[in-house]
Formats: sequence, C-alpha cells, structure tokens
Amino acid sequence: MKLRLHQFLARTGVARNNFDIMQMIKKGRVRVDKDVVTAESFIFDTNRRRVFLDGKEINLQPTRYFLVNKPKGHSCQRGEYPNVTDILENILKTEPEAMRSLFVVGRLDRDTEGLLILTNDGKTASKILQPIEKIEKEYEAVIDGSLTPADIEKLEAGVTIVVESEDYKTAPAKVKLVKRVKIPMSCKTTSVARIIITEGKKRQVRQMFEVVGHPVISLKRVRIGTLKLEDIGERWVKEVTRSDVIDAIALD
Repeated sequence: MKLRLHQFLARTGVARNNFDIMQMIKKGRVRVDKDVVTAESFIFDTNRRRVFLDGKEINLQPTRYFLVNKPKGHSCQRGEYPNVTDILENILKTEPEAMRSLFVVGRLDRDTEGLLILTNDGKTASKILQPIEKIEKEYEAVIDGSLTPADIEKLEAGVTIVVESEDYKTAPAKVKLVKRVKIPMSCKTTSVARIIITEGKKRQVRQMFEVVGHPVISLKRVRIGTLKLEDIGERWVKEVTRSDVIDAIALD
C-alpha cells in the first residue's frame, strides 16, 4: 500500500493532530529506511519500507471500525470541542495511538446528529465517500412548513445548491413524507421527511430543503448503506468488523 508520509504518520497515532505531524517531519525527526525525509507529501510503499521516529520504528495501527451516534453540538473536525472522538475515550482509554489514528468518514455538521463511521482504514473510507459508488445515506429531517408532492418531485429530480461558492446540481434523490405536525396554539405546520442521497456535499440536505422553501429544524442521519443508526442500540458507540462495513456498503 502506498501512502504519503503525513498520512502514514496519522495512521500510526503518534500525534494528536496534523500540525504536530508536520512539525515532526519538518524538524527531521522522521526517517524512511536510512533517509531523513522532510517532505510531508513523500510517497512510499508501506509494505516495503520502514519508518522511524526519533530512531524508533513505528507502524500502522490495526484497522478498526466504529459506528457512532453523534449527538447534536459535537464537531467532526479534529481539534474542535466537544468532538465525536470524545465518545470513544472510555473504550480506547488504554489505546491512545489507536484513538489518535481514527478519523470520521463523511462528516456531519455540529447541528446534525446521527450515524457516523470512524475508522483508520483509508482505502475503505475513500470508497465510501466516492459519489461513483452511489452509497445511500438516509436522513430524517424535521422541516418548517408542509412538504408538498411538488416539493418532493423537485428534490428527487435534483436542485441547485451552493458548493464552495459555485452552483451545483444535486444528483437524483429519494424523498418520503412521513407526517405533518401542526404546532399547538399556532397556525404553523412542520413536516417529518426521509431523504436518501448518494452524495455528501457540505450541508447538502439542509440546502436542498431550503431551496424548496422548507428550512430544516432538526436533522439526523439514520443509515449509511445498510448500516443503521438503530444497530448501535442503546449505546453511543459500537465497534464492528471490516466485514460488517464491506457487506453493508457492498464494495467488494
């Protein structure tokens, strides 16, 4: 397997964040075989070459896979607090390197809750995130107003949202109205809807509902492939096997 040097170091769990990794490399503390390497983008075959930090050989962590029920308010961005990785602290408190090697596959914004995959398997993670794989991600959204058949038709056909300051047409989606709820003592109505997408653009679901005039009140991801939020049960986190993930997203 070929990796960039900074990717390799991240997956060994030797540092808490990317800044520390870059400093290790720039200060000449990292050696690949007999050569000091100061370029973080240096690519090498991890099966053929050995890496040393301050003279001590380091290795990739064994691959791990966790399903996490992300609470609202937690960040998926490393270094921000509270963080989704905090949920794993009790499970991995005796394995700090394993803890630091994990990353989120398909982030959710702070205001969104629900299913996340945390792993240190970069190859599987990249496949999950590739739109060409068309892996379904299902969300339950509580939205403002009454979702109509015309709204659903527009969402399913694809709408134009903004991605990195440019207009972007979303891929076809599947949308189902679950129920409408009238708010007591007011004339307002909210709708509960399920939406299935195969992409993962920043704040995509929220933007899609805004386009049809129904801002999101709350949002929860309930499924990735055939992995379901309910699989976690009463806990906040559940460790699973590579086979569980591969079977659920049908990559092999």
